Amino acid sequence: MRAVGSRWPLALGLVALLGFAIRLASVAYEHPDPPIGDGNYYHAAANDLAAGYGFTQPFFRDMGLEDQPAADHPPAWTVTLAAASFVGLDTMLAHRIWASVLGAVTVAVVGLAGRRIAGPQVGLIAAGLAAVYPSFWANDVDLLSETLVLLTSAVTILVAYRFWQQPSMSRAAVVGAMCAVTTLTRAESILLVPLLVVPLVLLQHELDRRRRFAALGVAVGTTGLVLAPWVGFNLSRFDEPVFVSTGLGFAMKVSNCELTYEGPYVGYWRFPCGVAEEPTDGDPSNADVALRREAMEYIRENTDRLPAVLFARLGRTFGFFRPAQQVALDENQSREPLWSWVALGMFYVLVVASVVAVVILRRRRVPVFPLAAFVITVVVAVLVTFGQPRYRAMAEVPLVLLAAVTVDACWPSPEPDGDPEITVIETASP
Repeated sequence: MRAVGSRWPLALGLVALLGFAIRLASVAYEHPDPPIGDGNYYHAAANDLAAGYGFTQPFFRDMGLEDQPAADHPPAWTVTLAAASFVGLDTMLAHRIWASVLGAVTVAVVGLAGRRIAGPQVGLIAAGLAAVYPSFWANDVDLLSETLVLLTSAVTILVAYRFWQQPSMSRAAVVGAMCAVTTLTRAESILLVPLLVVPLVLLQHELDRRRRFAALGVAVGTTGLVLAPWVGFNLSRFDEPVFVSTGLGFAMKVSNCELTYEGPYVGYWRFPCGVAEEPTDGDPSNADVALRREAMEYIRENTDRLPAVLFARLGRTFGFFRPAQQVALDENQSREPLWSWVALGMFYVLVVASVVAVVILRRRRVPVFPLAAFVITVVVAVLVTFGQPRYRAMAEVPLVLLAAVTVDACWPSPEPDGDPEITVIETASP
C-alpha cells in the first residue's frame, strides 16, 4: 500500500490484473446462455449493428417481422459490444470477456481517481475495492450496461477533480464530454449537468466570473455537441420526439400498477404491468408516450400509496427494504445469491466508511459534491422508475472512493514525493 512514484503504476497494474482474473473466473462459472433480460438484447443488438443493420429491434428478423427502429436503451453499450463483434468477437463468451477487460480498465481508472482525490495510497485501496467488490464485476457476465456506466462514471469523476485542481477551458470541455458519454450509457446521467458541471465550474474561485461562465458554456456546449448526433438521428426516425431512448415509458408502466403498489412486490416491477391498456399503432415512440401517459394516470389515482412506494424503491436499491427478497428476485435475473449477499454486506460497510470519509475530506478542504452528484442521480432515477441493486451502479464508484479515504486514515500514509499528479487536493471548497 506504500507504493509511490515509479512503483505506483506497477502496483495499480497488478491490482487491475487481479480484477481481470476475478472477472474471468466469474465468466468461467456457469451462467445462463443467453443471459436473462437486457443482456441478451445488448448482445443481439451489437451483432446486428456490426452486421450493418443499424439500430433496429434485434429479434424481429428471427420472427419474420420487418425491421423497426430501436432506441430501447441508450446506444453506448451496444456500440461498445459491437466494436468486438466488428472484428469477429461476436459470441456470448467473447462479449463477456470483452466486458471483463473493460471492468479491469474500470479498476485502474478508479485507482487514478482515488489518487487524484486523496493521494496514491487511497488510489490503490480504491482500486483494490473495485477489483473485488461483486457489484463491480457481476454485470460483466450478464452483459449489462452497468459495466460501461461504472467506467464512464469513474472517468467523469477523475476529469472533474482534474478540472477542480487545475481549471482550464479544455478540461471543462472534457468534463462536459464525459457527462454526455455517460448519458449515452444511462439516460438519467444527463442530471450530471446541473448536479456536477454547474457547481464544479461556478464554484471554481480560481477563475474570475467571466471565465467561469465561459467555462460553463464550454462544458455544457460540449455535452450538447456529443449528444447531438444521437439525438438528431432519433428525431429523424421516430414518429414522436425521442432524445436518448424510448425506455422510460415501459420502466414507468411496469413499476406503477397494483402489483407494485401493494403486496410483496411493492417498489419493484412486474412485467405484466407493462402491457398498454389500449393498443398503439406506429413505431416504439408511440408506445413510449402511451405507456408514460398511463403510468402518470395511475400515479395520480394512487397518490396515497406513493410515499410508501418511493420508500420501497429506495430501500430495494440501497439495501434497507426486504433485502432477502431482493436477493431472491435478483437470482431470477441470473444473479448468484452468494455474491449478492457478499455485495450487500460490502455495501453496508462502504456506506459507513463513506460517511466517515466525508468528514475527513471536508477537514482537508477537498470538495465532495462531485461524488454526491452521482448518488443523487441514482436516487432520482430510482424514484421515477423502480428499485433494484444494479441501478445504484453510478453511486458505487463514489462509495468505493470515499471508503478508500477512510481505510487510508487507519494507518500512516507515505511521505509525499512531490509528484503534482498525486498530491492531495488542498484547494478550498465551498
